[in-house]
Amino acid sequence: MQLTYPNNYNRQSQCLRESSRISTNGYTPGTMNGYTPATVNGYTPATTNGCANWQSMLKLKVTNLSSVTRAKDLKDHFEAFGKLERVELDREVPGTAYIVYRPVPLNESFLYRPHIRDGHQIFITTMPHSPDRDPDRWGRWGHAGNRSKYTFKAISLELGVMLSPDTFVPEWRTRTSVELSLNFEAKTIHIHFVHNNRRYKMETNFKHIDDKVLVAEEPNIYTLTLPLKYPGRYWWLNPEARFVTDMEWYQKSQWHRVVNIPLNDDVPNRIDAPLTPHLTDKVVRIGRWTVHRLRFQCASTLERERFTQILREVAEYNILAYNHAAREFVPTPLHTIYPANLPLPINPASQLHGEDDFEILYMLESLILNNFINERNLNLPFYRLLTSLPTSCAVHALMSLAAPKRRIYDPFEQLKATVGTITIARSDVPPNFLMVRKVVITPTTLYVAAPVMETSNRVVRHYRRVQDRFLRVQFLDEGMGKVGLTAASESRVNDAVYDRIYDVQRKGIKIGNRVYKFLAFSNSQLREHACWFFAPEPSLSCFNIRKWMGNFSSIKVIAKNAARMGQCFSSTRAISKLEVQDVITIDDIENHGYTFSDGIGKISPRLAEDVAEKLQLKSVPSAFQFRLGGAKGVLAVWNVQGQVQLRPSQKKFESTHRELEIIKTSTLTSAYLNRQVITLLSARGVPDQTFLDMKSQRIRELDQMLKNPQAAIDTLMQNIDGYGTARFMADIVRAGFFVREDPFILNLIRLFRVTMLKDLKKRAKIHIPKGAYLFGVLDETRTLKENEVFVQLSDPANPEKVKCIEGECVVLRVPCFHPGDVRVVQAVKCDRLRHLKDVLVFSANGDRDLPNMCSGGDLDGDEYTQ
Repeated sequence: MQLTYPNNYNRQSQCLRESSRISTNGYTPGTMNGYTPATVNGYTPATTNGCANWQSMLKLKVTNLSSVTRAKDLKDHFEAFGKLERVELDREVPGTAYIVYRPVPLNESFLYRPHIRDGHQIFITTMPHSPDRDPDRWGRWGHAGNRSKYTFKAISLELGVMLSPDTFVPEWRTRTSVELSLNFEAKTIHIHFVHNNRRYKMETNFKHIDDKVLVAEEPNIYTLTLPLKYPGRYWWLNPEARFVTDMEWYQKSQWHRVVNIPLNDDVPNRIDAPLTPHLTDKVVRIGRWTVHRLRFQCASTLERERFTQILREVAEYNILAYNHAAREFVPTPLHTIYPANLPLPINPASQLHGEDDFEILYMLESLILNNFINERNLNLPFYRLLTSLPTSCAVHALMSLAAPKRRIYDPFEQLKATVGTITIARSDVPPNFLMVRKVVITPTTLYVAAPVMETSNRVVRHYRRVQDRFLRVQFLDEGMGKVGLTAASESRVNDAVYDRIYDVQRKGIKIGNRVYKFLAFSNSQLREHACWFFAPEPSLSCFNIRKWMGNFSSIKVIAKNAARMGQCFSSTRAISKLEVQDVITIDDIENHGYTFSDGIGKISPRLAEDVAEKLQLKSVPSAFQFRLGGAKGVLAVWNVQGQVQLRPSQKKFESTHRELEIIKTSTLTSAYLNRQVITLLSARGVPDQTFLDMKSQRIRELDQMLKNPQAAIDTLMQNIDGYGTARFMADIVRAGFFVREDPFILNLIRLFRVTMLKDLKKRAKIHIPKGAYLFGVLDETRTLKENEVFVQLSDPANPEKVKCIEGECVVLRVPCFHPGDVRVVQAVKCDRLRHLKDVLVFSANGDRDLPNMCSGGDLDGDEYTQ
């Protein structure tokens, strides 16, 4: 089988880039089935007569080691015989170590030769193992099982794009040391290859296969085409990586993440410029070329049978085009068009470069970067039609193309058809909402999302004139997962990923003529690895915005300084602007060095009614989580002088902003146990059978709600959430839709039940029938004694009806880690507090405040389970 490429294949301008020289007359004579093993970083892959390595690993036990022998010494000694994966000294048995080879060395004669190390003759014993399992940290393995990992030698790897459903464009290729590894237990695929004398590997998951893996059969040649929804994660093998410890060495500690693969050695790893949607031509675009084509050569009948056997196993996961009835691969002929035979792709920014065209350019980039359209499918007629349309019409047309969330191969025809059918309805954004653009940055690419409506914040409301220049940016790993932490033993593994995040924050993101710069982040964004960017204009910069937000110069701790800036970006509803005399400062309540009133203030009943009216609430809440200038926390309803009374513990920084903003109001929410709470309650003496009985009762209730409408209503009203979804569903059931077997409400109830059962199984989320999840507030009258609380709960079916809780009860705050975080308190009646409902009122008396004893909580918005 000869692989012949056209003569203009390597034309410089639009060439198919290769990492190794290609012979146009066929494969290089003398190589193993066309596969040329390369020595990279001192490692030469083992070769076999065939495309698959059927023995996945060899595990050895080494004994009689010297006390001075370290993992590095064993690694240096044994890597001469094959590819080492792991070396580990047994901490419990001196002089013993465990070694893993993957794949099995081609020549195993070294097992039977004497070995001397550090003056000791060492002994080697092969160990039984389970290919399904990795050894534990001491090098021990579990029982034998079925094989789950396979490695295949490939003769070439190509990365490219699909020009049409049956046309592949190979943008880059390598033929050096290509291997495909399948791990059926982990459901992962690894592709190893060499480029510029560096060994790389790509990892992806079965679930990230876009549709099906395509198989093409030729005499002795199999071609697999893997289209991916997301780019894979890439690493390169760094021979200079340090060893983990003297006691252990893992090959994975030498694999370092990469965010690009340079075509030549002179390409810098980091670019000192803003990140743009379209990369330079000097790198392999691993974030955009997400179709992988591998060729395998199986010379013998046995090899072909074994190879097809593994492919049939892959088909069992429904990721390969295979006809199970006929027991044959679905014929999927793919045409190949080389880049040299296609016109150069048109950069959208070259056609839409004006400020007036920015909205159109942004939406077009969204389509391209989300892989709905490829640049090679865009031609000049498409751009002429797009630029001839009014801006709003063009934007809506592009949004219509993106709505189905599937690949478009003829964008020009689709655009023509869409333009004649779209209707532009007037969409007024409510005052407390805004349309936000979002960009997701991954290690290899970025995704531009269409604007979505969400609750506004203080900063964007103030700068509403330029709100389209704000950008929400989130940093994620490939496959839209979170960027993981790096263990101390692998401290340099993710450096390239962290450098990319750092560079984007320093240099910004360029889309069209706009360069978005880092502005700040809210506390919730920090947990999601997100932040705000802003595209400066001549009269407004990021520095101007931060200066308007407040004076943070007195906050010297960097993390706290950033967190205080984040207060201004909390999603809030603006209520009313307060005058200076409306805001009064009162003292904190302190005792024995503890601040009992940490985070809690007061609001007048009249202002509370105004807040409830503007939020369109049926009743006036007893507490509000708020922002006001540089102050934050909770305001509880009390008859007070002025409109708002704040405490020093609530003031975090100086600001001239005087508008009251509400984040959340107090409401009754159902309480649940979880694994942490069950463990602590069990440690405090609650019988385990109690939790089992609660679990069984929970399952019975969920089963009954499918049979009886009243049982469905009761169960829904026992599981009130902060968004009112359960109450809304109960109203639909009361209206008779359940009895009429309306499919909508029946499906909702089934979904609710499945979700509750899943939470019960995965998180031990058990409903507490008489419990509640409430804001914590303070007894300003100081009537409650130490260890007393006041709880008055409204009836979910009738909010005006309330019930006061009395007797012994448990109070805790999640997360909780210590038995002392679970407090047993006494709930009492108190006439002076009866205007407060759906909140947990703590005492202001005692040696230490109760919220602080619940996992170090306070009253600035923490919620407690009672």
